[in-house]
Amino acid sequence: MHLIHVLIVCLIFLPSFIYSNEDFYQLLGITKSATQRDIRRAFKRLALEKHPDKRTGDPDAHAEFLRINRAYEILRDDELRKKYDTYGEEGLKDDFNRGNQYQSWNFYQHNFGIYDEDPEIITLSRADFLQSVDGAQDVWFINFYSPQCSHCHDLAPVWREISKLLEGVIRIGAINCQDEWMMCNEQGIRAYPTLRIYPKRDTYQGSREKDALIHYAMSFVSANVIKFDDQMFKNFEFDKTKPWLISFCREIDEGDCLDDDQVYKLAVMLNNLVQVASVNCHTDPNVCNQLQPQSSILYYPIEELSLNNSYKITSLNLKDIVSQILALLPDLSLITNDQFNKLTNHLKQSTVVKPWLIHFVDQIDNDKDHDLRKLPSMLTGKYY
Repeated sequence: MHLIHVLIVCLIFLPSFIYSNEDFYQLLGITKSATQRDIRRAFKRLALEKHPDKRTGDPDAHAEFLRINRAYEILRDDELRKKYDTYGEEGLKDDFNRGNQYQSWNFYQHNFGIYDEDPEIITLSRADFLQSVDGAQDVWFINFYSPQCSHCHDLAPVWREISKLLEGVIRIGAINCQDEWMMCNEQGIRAYPTLRIYPKRDTYQGSREKDALIHYAMSFVSANVIKFDDQMFKNFEFDKTKPWLISFCREIDEGDCLDDDQVYKLAVMLNNLVQVASVNCHTDPNVCNQLQPQSSILYYPIEELSLNNSYKITSLNLKDIVSQILALLPDLSLITNDQFNKLTNHLKQSTVVKPWLIHFVDQIDNDKDHDLRKLPSMLTGKYY
């Protein structure tokens, strides 16, 4: 009877300890729209502050951190997070052991979330990978790593550097195989770090030096850059279906202009949106005399290449250049409620008609709106 009494007490005690009215999102200090990166960053901050290793004199430290750890373990798992969002903790009765174990404070300080503070590196969960990488046409360079791997930590500074140099050109990702072990097994990852290009699924085997990694990654992207010289420019037939972006190196710039590698990266970033060209005014002065550039980078709308029909680009930073170009592209059309109703009726009644792609927004976000301006060029002939 004594043994049965003890078991009953334990079974009653365990759920009351685990289940509580405290919201997991509030516990981590995040909103319900938090991304996986937001969740990891919030948990790491709390782990460094609330870990029992740092609260050795507090008898409640272990219980409080178990609660924080459980909130993290539930919310970082996409399926468990859906259960929790739908049913609360009552929906997690089959997962009551999740979060009952945690690492040392030293682990969270040095090994947890290696790339979570690097905005240029996209930390991917399995759901992220399936949605954004698997089957997509965008070029990804992904680092499959383990936080317990010393070589992975050695590579981290280089990975951060190339992510900044290739931002906007190639998507740089990182996957923690300790957390995402199922996906890493599915991808056949057997050693850390494994560096792989998608969608080609080509695994890098060379030196882990920055220049070698960049050269390898850039071999998987292509773009067309026209190098104008005096003879070519005289007879060149300009394609007027797209705007032009021309990089000039003038004597007045004293070398402060884009080099060939930067122009090529820019062409990759603006692929299918803008035609990119470069001119060396020192070796080909006639081109520059005709165009009379007032800046080292000029944007020309579709109509013609002329001094009176150009816009100065005010930065040599590739990301800033792209942002300025997107702002100059035609904006998407706004439709009223009446226009939308007429459109839906037309689509219902017509047998042969192009589909429409409509973006519904509740507020204006200039950064996202600029990105959406890429769509008309990318979907020419397919959608309105």
